[in-house]
Amino acid sequence: MPIKASGKGDKSLPAKVVFSRSLEYFYKLAKEEISKGCGSWHDDEVKWVLTVPAIWGDRARQFMKEAAFEAGMAGPLNPDGFEIALEPEGAALACRDKLMHVWRNFGQPPVLRYAVVDCGGGTIDITVHDLEMSSSNVKEVHRASGGAWGGSYVDQNIKKLVQRILGDKVSRKLTDDDWLRFTRQSIEKAKQSIVDDTDQVFFDVPNEMHMAISECGSTLEEAAKSVSGVKARRGRLSLDVKLVEDCFKESLDNISQHVCELVRAVKGICCILVVGDFAGFQQTLADQL
Repeated sequence: MPIKASGKGDKSLPAKVVFSRSLEYFYKLAKEEISKGCGSWHDDEVKWVLTVPAIWGDRARQFMKEAAFEAGMAGPLNPDGFEIALEPEGAALACRDKLMHVWRNFGQPPVLRYAVVDCGGGTIDITVHDLEMSSSNVKEVHRASGGAWGGSYVDQNIKKLVQRILGDKVSRKLTDDDWLRFTRQSIEKAKQSIVDDTDQVFFDVPNEMHMAISECGSTLEEAAKSVSGVKARRGRLSLDVKLVEDCFKESLDNISQHVCELVRAVKGICCILVVGDFAGFQQTLADQL
């Protein structure tokens, strides 16, 4: 399965090469951090756990396992030193101690059934677990489910909105790499700036976008007039927060509908935990649920 590598020209690399080299880089960084804190250590003293989205199938999980082996994270000499785990399962375990502390204040039930909504960059993963208070054991009671409604889904909606502001002529001048940089540097920064009392969301406009607008005989100020609620301020785009909220709406609605169906299907869920990175909309999602 070839995928395009980022860079100039129409170059591509096998997906496993891209993933294994990426894992190799993070593996090296992790080992350096461990050495800083622990000094000398051996590979057989560490178990590496790689988390993957819960909605991935066996084929995708096996692919990641093979990529991790090629990256050197595990191998025949240490077969038990590596494990694939589901992202929401990790979140469920991380929430265990806090749940036990909070629910003890309400009178300790023998078993607490809770759902975890793990909001990731690509997917939203949802699991349901039983927590036995006496032993602290966590048991999965419903298979992981969810959908591709995460941060990347929202990013695409914001990109479409910015393309509408710029117009087709300017948008076509921008390359895939230009849009990727805009997503990483501008969209992500703007999403993280959103808090409860935000009324304007600012998007940095990179040089290549300014150049494309200029080459089309326009200005950022003129482009901003094309959509109500948008202004150009000091070389940046200022959007009414309602416009950005609308970019989240479809994802939030999908999550809410899925969780509601899950609660109806699995009886006895006492609480729902929203974890992960969903910009300033965790509370909005919690309110909908």
